[in-house]
Amino acid sequence: MVTYRNYQEMEDLELQRDFWMEVTKELPWAWKPNKSQLHFAQKPIFDPRTKVFAFEKDTLIGYMSCIKHETFIPFGYPWVRKSFEGEVQEELYQRIYDLAVGPLNGTSFLQRFREEWNTQINFFLNKGFNYAFGYPIYIRNLDSPIDPIKTKFTTKIHSTLPNDILINLASKDSRYAKDNLSELTNFYRDIDFDLIISLHDDRQVISLAAVTNREDTGYSEMNLIVVDEDYSTSTDNIIQITLEELQNRHQKHVSITLEEDDSIIETMERFGFSKRSKSVFYRKEIE
Repeated sequence: MVTYRNYQEMEDLELQRDFWMEVTKELPWAWKPNKSQLHFAQKPIFDPRTKVFAFEKDTLIGYMSCIKHETFIPFGYPWVRKSFEGEVQEELYQRIYDLAVGPLNGTSFLQRFREEWNTQINFFLNKGFNYAFGYPIYIRNLDSPIDPIKTKFTTKIHSTLPNDILINLASKDSRYAKDNLSELTNFYRDIDFDLIISLHDDRQVISLAAVTNREDTGYSEMNLIVVDEDYSTSTDNIIQITLEELQNRHQKHVSITLEEDDSIIETMERFGFSKRSKSVFYRKEIE
């Protein structure tokens, strides 16, 4: 017998994270979960009804969640174990959708996938969602050699993202809009980085890169690269050092998601990255 309940305690977030890692392991380019669920659950406005868990006896077999931002509500997918597709998924979705359009007063809903995730995409297409936008994903295999580059810069590995360095470098990098630099620290606060590297010329920081790793699949995402453009040659250095470190950590692939006209694309292609997937977003709007 399948039973359903809403979020009860912080341990439920660990259940959700571990379940995501399990059910997405075979999906191409499935990302490492971030800290957004943890941070949002600690806010006074958090509503336990936005997380629904399905159990068979004491075993978690599925869950779905959403996050309310006024009338805009990002949706999760009703993830279930393989033998519970269908009815359990429909029940999870309906509970979240009814909450979103009812008590939460949501009018705009959004979901993110990889373009190869046809089963998940079709589920939402059948619920009235439509393609909204997407960003190309450039991927490099880490089993191929990395051409050595001599560098005069020194390297430092950080345990946490140095926000002061991030803001300072972003102010000197044309890829970052200067009118909302203060939002960068909030955006990257949710990402659970596994590798953060900076390059230094004497005492000045000139570039920074940050990466997340899925150790179970060997898939890494380069979530952040920012460079002082007075030291533009350090771009190659920070990329090379990051790739070498990921190889040392036995990762298999690394990707970076970029906008179509990002100025760093040519540099990434020189390092063996190629456009092999897409981060795609589906939206549903109601009156």
